[in-house]
Amino acid sequence: MKKQRLVIYVFLIMLAAIAFAACGSSGGGGFYPAADGTFVKVSEFSYVDSFTGNISTAASDRIFQTVYNSSSMNGSGYITAMSFMSKTTTTPGVNITCPDMTIKMGHTDKLELLPAFASNYETGQGSFETVLANAALVIPAVTSGEYFTIQLETPFYYNGKDSLLVEITRIGSCSHTVLFGSDTSPSGDNSVWQNSPFTGTGSAIVTGIHAKFHFKGGVNTVISSDNTGSNWNNIAPGRTGRTQALVMAADINGTGYITGMAIQPHLATAYANVVDIKVVLAHHPTSIDNLDADFATNLSNSSSVTTVVQGLAYNVPAGSGDPVWIPFNAGSFRYDGTSNILIDMIANVPDGAYGVDYWNVPDIRVVSALTIDATSGTLRARAFEPSFRFKGGTMDVMPTGTYTAIPVPFWDVDAQAMGTYSPAEIGSRGTITKVAMRLLSDSIADSYPNYTITIGYANTVGVTDPMAARVGEDYKMGHMTGAVTVLSGTVDIPSGLKAGDWFEMPLTTAFYYDASKPLVVHFDHDAATGGSINNMYWLSGAGPADRLGWDAADNYTIDPTVDLLSTGIAAMRFWMK
Repeated sequence: MKKQRLVIYVFLIMLAAIAFAACGSSGGGGFYPAADGTFVKVSEFSYVDSFTGNISTAASDRIFQTVYNSSSMNGSGYITAMSFMSKTTTTPGVNITCPDMTIKMGHTDKLELLPAFASNYETGQGSFETVLANAALVIPAVTSGEYFTIQLETPFYYNGKDSLLVEITRIGSCSHTVLFGSDTSPSGDNSVWQNSPFTGTGSAIVTGIHAKFHFKGGVNTVISSDNTGSNWNNIAPGRTGRTQALVMAADINGTGYITGMAIQPHLATAYANVVDIKVVLAHHPTSIDNLDADFATNLSNSSSVTTVVQGLAYNVPAGSGDPVWIPFNAGSFRYDGTSNILIDMIANVPDGAYGVDYWNVPDIRVVSALTIDATSGTLRARAFEPSFRFKGGTMDVMPTGTYTAIPVPFWDVDAQAMGTYSPAEIGSRGTITKVAMRLLSDSIADSYPNYTITIGYANTVGVTDPMAARVGEDYKMGHMTGAVTVLSGTVDIPSGLKAGDWFEMPLTTAFYYDASKPLVVHFDHDAATGGSINNMYWLSGAGPADRLGWDAADNYTIDPTVDLLSTGIAAMRFWMK
């Protein structure tokens, strides 16, 4: 493969800021802003120790793997670059060169690594992907304590649920040796390394490599750097009332358009009927560390005040411990990357409620009241840790849990299936252009003719009475309104996809989702015979309502042996514009 020369810039690079400056005024925007948002997540590994990584003058080639678990990442989306901390000061003005560097990334189920390199990847969470191939690197001179950044040739989409495995292979010697900041205090073997000749089995060590991950689009879960412990309360948006929250710029570490937001429930959600909610985002000065008890004062201290949710009514299903999304139905917020963010939420929840998590901090960052018309509230030395969706990522509905196989909608018999997805799970509105399901096993190449996908709205989260009283098209149409056939024809599943990969299905007709009701997705393979069984990810018991129904023989008759209802949910990925 032809080697490509990459120039590695010190510290993080925010190219998106140029595009944002050309987009117009500060503050909110529409649902179709031109530029993607960017953010940086820092691994939980410290940099107090030093590790001889792959930037070395040693004659021996070297390979090493490091694993980062999802709680360390606290984000998802397209990783476009990685930054490492140098523990070495090199000769000023003299570039560091490495002749041949390859980086691979993949999802894994490993929290600790095994000595056999191949045992750590393609463990059922997806393909191990090359993101930088045989690259000749040029790194500007570094000073100890500085970061240097490696841009990836191919972005890697990290899902935020599984552990992330990073493998770096160096062939040949570099011009200088640069020690990496690392952490030898974690429990378990976080890294595996070996010098040439490569035998496939290395030395597993208790060393985590400190790194920054640069994302372009995706979900950024804010972690308060100064929190001293968890806490919770029954306040808005989980119940009726008004809450303002201050989120610190240093904890966000991003810039660009925010198109959705989620709040972490306490333990698990109880059912909540939100009949009206309004959410405002604003830039708040970093010079003000504490909120005022008066809601209007906090808003007057802010700029770029933008209403992102207005008049939204939706249900929050019970039983989920994942963040609860509040779909932005009124606009997106253009974050400047330097200010704090003020969140102002007014919720009317007459039926049901759920507690919300926040964290103990030194300053007053939360003000809350239990009525929607309150002008002031109780001051709290607490901090929300919201998830912000920066434009450019996908919308994944993949609740936390253990997944098993669902054979439909790609089965060996004529079959159909239908599932519902709450606005609190999807978390955005927009035009759906592509959907995907996650394979539970390696793909089997096959064609599925006469295949249709229909998308519409449901009045409830559950798929009630899906087959027993209905025949033919009434099965599908009886449970959704505004139905649109978004794909019709032959669906081909290729070989070579690994368990955990997403099988993508571009839609021939786009569907506009306004986030006002649960989304219904209906799959129907109408053929005389079925195809190969390609099992997809299915989470059993995801909520109290019957959310998934299928007809295993597609006979549209009452037959409990083939007509099934489930509280489960099939993992889905949506692309929205």
